[in-house]
Amino acid sequence: MVNATPVGMGSEPGDEAMPLDPGLLNPGQVAVDLVYHPLTTPWLNALRSHGIEAHHGLSMLLFQAARAFTLWTGEEAPVAAMESAARAALTVRGAD
Repeated sequence: MVNATPVGMGSEPGDEAMPLDPGLLNPGQVAVDLVYHPLTTPWLNALRSHGIEAHHGLSMLLFQAARAFTLWTGEEAPVAAMESAARAALTVRGAD
């Protein structure tokens, strides 16, 4: 299951809403919340408490940026440095 909505970003009233009831998924299934600010959303927490393997959206953001970097420059993207910078920026913004 992939959540590609802004639900959980915390900027709108009702930000505790869930894009899908975690009880509809089964343990062992995988879900991705493309939200990356905050890294841990209420939906991710609920999924994990139901035994669902759940991931935040930072990896997708990071690897999209890395691919764009490579396409534009012809060089390998410094993925580790990019991830460190992204995590530092999110920490400054309070995204856990």
